[in-house]
Amino acid sequence: MAPSPPSKALLAARRSYAMRMAEAAALAESMSLLAPESVDGADLSADEIMPLAHNLIRFVQNHFDKPPEQFRGECGSLHLILSDNLTKNRIRHTLTFGNVIIEGKPIWNTSIESIRNEAEGRSSPKAPLELHAWLTFPDMTVLDLTLWLFLNWRQLPIDFCWEEAVLAVDPANLNLEYVPMIIGRQFGERLFSNQNLMK
Repeated sequence: MAPSPPSKALLAARRSYAMRMAEAAALAESMSLLAPESVDGADLSADEIMPLAHNLIRFVQNHFDKPPEQFRGECGSLHLILSDNLTKNRIRHTLTFGNVIIEGKPIWNTSIESIRNEAEGRSSPKAPLELHAWLTFPDMTVLDLTLWLFLNWRQLPIDFCWEEAVLAVDPANLNLEYVPMIIGRQFGERLFSNQNLMK
């Protein structure tokens, strides 16, 4: 049986997210931080990527001797590593940075000005850049390894399984809105080079 076509609301949400992605790409390009991406690769959704995400989490937990809650601030490093893995497997995706809005309230104090200041080396050590990282796939679904961990780290159950907390989110989700502000690996490497887990 063929899957039902996406609803008008879902299509509108995906268009809106795609427009924000285009604006995020324009910002990166204006700062010479957007390298051309290969279009030769597989188009998969966030759901279809989940096994690779779980493999990465298992590797990280086996390789680094610290509990999951201590990775809650490693969104940039972890998504850079997963992006590397997907690139090697020729799976199309975009490393994405920005904010997340939950029930109408943004989680981070992120602005285009603060992103520009950070990228151009004008940020203050007293006011580090606040933003989140995730992956976006061609169908505009989002894969996020760390948001649930970030929001709930103080009350993790004893039998917590990080793999079950990985989020695959559709832009039509009414309670969780991802706001792309800048995209691309070059920005990620510049921002997170000092805390990359794999160094």
